[in-house]
Amino acid sequence: MPRRASDRDPNGKRPCAICRTLRVVIVFALLVVALMAYADKLAWLKDIQFTDIFAYAIAVAFVVVLVFKTWQEYWKPKQDEKGREERREEMEKLFDEMDEAVAKREAEEAMKAAVEHHDPAPDDIVQDSAVDAEAGQPEQLDIFGYQIKDK
Repeated sequence: MPRRASDRDPNGKRPCAICRTLRVVIVFALLVVALMAYADKLAWLKDIQFTDIFAYAIAVAFVVVLVFKTWQEYWKPKQDEKGREERREEMEKLFDEMDEAVAKREAEEAMKAAVEHHDPAPDDIVQDSAVDAEAGQPEQLDIFGYQIKDK
């Protein structure tokens, strides 16, 4: 059985169950009010100025929207910026800790590899490359990243 056109939005999605229930309740409430008005059971509503109530409701809604938009435009960005700075500092601290851990692990692995292969310590390699850089000669590295000694 095909769905009714009123049960879907332009995207073809069905509305949620609460929305459908609210629609049914509102339709029945309007029918009850119409029947009560027809039966003259709503005489007590004669003295109420609905136009004034509606005008006050519109004025209150305008003030609420104005206050909300002002808050959203001026105060919220300042709060978001403070929070953003705090989050940025936390992330920088976290990345610094991670960088330290990675550097420490790489240094330990380099020392372990140097001990296993009886190669000069990585500190010596760094010093040798610094000397070559100061002498103006290009630094030559082998396939594994170790400096090749000139013959």
